[in-house]
Amino acid sequence: MMAYFRAGLFPCLILLQAAPCFADEPVWSAGELRFVIDTAGFRGQGSGAWQEVYTFLEATQLDFRYDRGRPLAVIRMTMTIVDSSLKPFKQRSWTRRLTSKESKEQYESIPFRDITAVDLPPGSYGLSVTVEDVRTGVKGTAARRLDVAAVNEDLTLSDLLFSHEITKGDEGRFDKGAWKVVPNIDRHYAIGDPMKIYFEIYNLKEGKGEEAGLVLGYRLLDLDGKVVHHFDDSRVRKPGNRAAKVAELPTSDLSRGRYYLEVEAFDKASQEYRTTRRLLKLGTGSMTVTRRLADDGTAG
Repeated sequence: MMAYFRAGLFPCLILLQAAPCFADEPVWSAGELRFVIDTAGFRGQGSGAWQEVYTFLEATQLDFRYDRGRPLAVIRMTMTIVDSSLKPFKQRSWTRRLTSKESKEQYESIPFRDITAVDLPPGSYGLSVTVEDVRTGVKGTAARRLDVAAVNEDLTLSDLLFSHEITKGDEGRFDKGAWKVVPNIDRHYAIGDPMKIYFEIYNLKEGKGEEAGLVLGYRLLDLDGKVVHHFDDSRVRKPGNRAAKVAELPTSDLSRGRYYLEVEAFDKASQEYRTTRRLLKLGTGSMTVTRRLADDGTAG
C-alpha cells in the first residue's frame, strides 16, 4: 500500500510545482487521458471543510469492449492529498464501470462525471486525481492546491458550486439534502443558458419579523473586480442556523469572457455581511450530447 501511495504521490508533487498556487479554477489533466477536475468546500467536522472533488471525463477516449452483450469500459481513479510540507495526508482509489447500449462510435460524446469527498482540517494541501483506463493503461493526472480556512461562529458562506443540473434529489451520489446537484466541472456556460449554482450559509442568527430575513445578492465582476452586471436580489426567511440555496441566473444579455460570480449575504438579525466569489467562463456554444451517461456510469 505504501509503495502504491508513493507512486501516486510523485506525479502529484511534479504537477503541483508547475501549477499556479493561487488559481481557484478547474484544472485539466496532463498525460494521454484528458479530463478536468474542480472542487468545492462545505462545512465539515469541527472547524475544517468537507472538500468535494469532481471529475469530468469524455469517455469516448476509453477502450470499450463488449461484456454480456453491452460495451463496457473500466477506469481506476486515485485521489492523493499531501499537506503543506508535501507529506502524504490521504489517498483513496476506486473503480468505475461505464456501460452503454451501443458502441462508442455511435455517440458524438459520452460525458462522465464523478464525485468524491474528504474531511480536511484547516490548512494548505496539494490535491491530485489520476484516472487510468484499466484495459490499456492510458492515464492522466490533474493537480491543484487546496486552502482550507478555519470556520468560526461568524456568518460564513461555502464555496459556490457551479452546476450543470439541479433537480429533486434521488438518493444518488450527487444529492445534497433535497437537491440533486450535478456539477458543471469546467465552469463553462453557453450564453443564453441559465447559470445554476448551489451554496450553503452557516451561523445564521434567530430573529422575529424582519430580523427573520436573509438578503442575498448576485453580481458579475470582471477580472479586475469591477461590477459589470447585477442580478436580482432575493429575500428569504431563514430555516434555522444554516441554509442551502440554489439559484438560476440568466445569461442572455451577457458577453463572452471570464468573470467572477460574487454572492453576498446579509443576515438581518446579526447585521453580519459576507461575500464569496468564484471564476467562471461564458461562451457562445455548448457541448452537444447525443446520449449521456447516467450518474451511476451507465448510458441512458
